[in-house]
Amino acid sequence: MSSKLMAEVFRAFDSKLQAEDRKPPSRAMRMTFGKYLGVPLDQVPRGYLRWVLANVTPVEPTLADAIRKAVAKEPVPDDVLVAETGWPV
Repeated sequence: MSSKLMAEVFRAFDSKLQAEDRKPPSRAMRMTFGKYLGVPLDQVPRGYLRWVLANVTPVEPTLADAIRKAVAKEPVPDDVLVAETGWPV
């Protein structure tokens, strides 16, 4: 790999990292188990979320509802997250 191409790759990678640093943190509910433990539901692949609903039992009702909304791309209101989970958003 030429030094010019390598410099271009590093520049592109650095730009991507800087863009990610500027993104606000997600306020979505997070997965509480499995492959995507701790990942905000809005960042978990919808296919995996559908699989969880179809194959994992029992799923805590608040999480199941949030997964259904994430699959449908509906936001979960902050007051619902706080009231039902007690977790700060």
